Amino acid sequence: MPSFKYEPYYEYSGPTRADPFRELLSDEEVQRNREWFFAHIDGCFAGTDAVVAIADGIVSIETNMPEVDCDDIVKRHLNAFDLFARKIRE
Repeated sequence: MPSFKYEPYYEYSGPTRADPFRELLSDEEVQRNREWFFAHIDGCFAGTDAVVAIADGIVSIETNMPEVDCDDIVKRHLNAFDLFARKIRE
C-alpha cells in the first residue's frame, strides 16, 4: 500500500484574500494547533482503508486511495488549524 508523509508547519504571511482577518498566532497557539492537528488527523480518514501513524512530527498515511485525494483530506485538516505541510517524498 502506498504511504504519504506530511510535516505540518505554521507560516504567517499576513491576511489573504480567502482569510482577510487572518492574524499572527502566538507560539503557544501554533503548538496547540499542531497538537490538535495530530490528535484529530486519523478521524479525517474514518471509513477509509487508511492507516495513520505519527512519529517525530510527521504524519504517515498508508492507503490505497489516490494521492490527490489523500492530499485534499490533509489540506482541509491543515486549513482548519491555519497550518501548512511539507510533503515528504522518499
